[in-house]
Amino acid sequence: MRPAIIASIGAPDMIREGLCDILASDYYYPAMLLGLARLKSDGIAPLHALWPLVSDNPARALGSPIAA
Repeated sequence: MRPAIIASIGAPDMIREGLCDILASDYYYPAMLLGLARLKSDGIAPLHALWPLVSDNPARALGSPIAA
């Protein structure tokens, strides 16, 4: 029997690969904006590409109308 391999992937890698649609926080809401600032400063993506992770995408997932 082979041992189980447990691996995790970080949010920056998932975002870079296009595998993340929503960035959320369970109780500390400033974490989302701080996370965007960190991702931008680390060169993961520009702010205009990161912003939907905490705004439009979560709203769409909940069925909320999105203003154009």
